[in-house]
Amino acid sequence: MSIGAVILAAGESRRMGFSKLLLSHRGKSLLARAVSTAKKVCDEVWVVVGAYSRVYSAEVASTGVQVVLNRDWQEGLSSSLRRGISALPPGFDVAVILLADQPFVDREHLEALLKCHLYGRRDLVLSRYETTLGAPALIARSLFSHLLTLRGNIGVRALVGSARSVGEVPLKTSQDVDTPEDAKIWLEP
Repeated sequence: MSIGAVILAAGESRRMGFSKLLLSHRGKSLLARAVSTAKKVCDEVWVVVGAYSRVYSAEVASTGVQVVLNRDWQEGLSSSLRRGISALPPGFDVAVILLADQPFVDREHLEALLKCHLYGRRDLVLSRYETTLGAPALIARSLFSHLLTLRGNIGVRALVGSARSVGEVPLKTSQDVDTPEDAKIWLEP
């Protein structure tokens, strides 16, 4: 099975007010941390950039990942999902979708998504945190065409109605970093 990771990093960080994915957590930027985690589990990694394309592209330049430019990033999350999935070569069976502003997503969580897909025969596996289902997520190739029809500021959860079977994996620590207050609380230098 060929596993591709799509890391979404195209947004403008409106609530933060600057390119938040360069914030450091335990010696790595949020973006570098997401890339490192994805590379531990996935065969290849694509990073979708948009609003801060130059700085984020430079941040991952030495990591061996593919950078995909989303010129339509202002449309919302679905445009980045479409760009990332479109970049995957035909040989990839599944895509793991990650948000770069979730610093506590680890290798074990991504492996749990894969196990749910493989052993539970789920074509869509979502992370559950509190009352939310969403990314990180695993999407089987059979759903790629459905994902390409999404429009607006919607994510992988919108694929639930198109999936044959949906799995859920609890995410132990679900905090994402959206505001300066979040950064103060969750990020360690």
